[in-house]
Amino acid sequence: MKNKNNKSENFQNRIKIVKENEKKADRSSKKNRLTDTEKALNNNLNTGTKNSLNYDLLLAVEEKKDNYSGVLSILEDAIKNSDNKEKYKKLRKKIIMKKILSDMNIIEDNENTAELG
Repeated sequence: MKNKNNKSENFQNRIKIVKENEKKADRSSKKNRLTDTEKALNNNLNTGTKNSLNYDLLLAVEEKKDNYSGVLSILEDAIKNSDNKEKYKKLRKKIIMKKILSDMNIIEDNENTAELG
């Protein structure tokens, strides 16, 4: 009986920590302190959370930082660890396609500029 109570207490403590870190992340994000936001959310991942909100917030941080590789890394983790794998697979495809199209436009613009020069 004591073992079940300890497991329940540990689980409740982990939930409490995750929620506290989400609140910290939200506050620091509003103040544009992305490093603090990222740290709080990564602490959640270290507790073993599979919460989609945590991944969504981390993705928002990486997008604000314009960090394409960071976004893909978080998406890979979310696909591997979250309970919402399909959502993140679809999002990964969209982001990769968006990046390819963006790069193609840049190449095309550079070619057009070279022709004018």
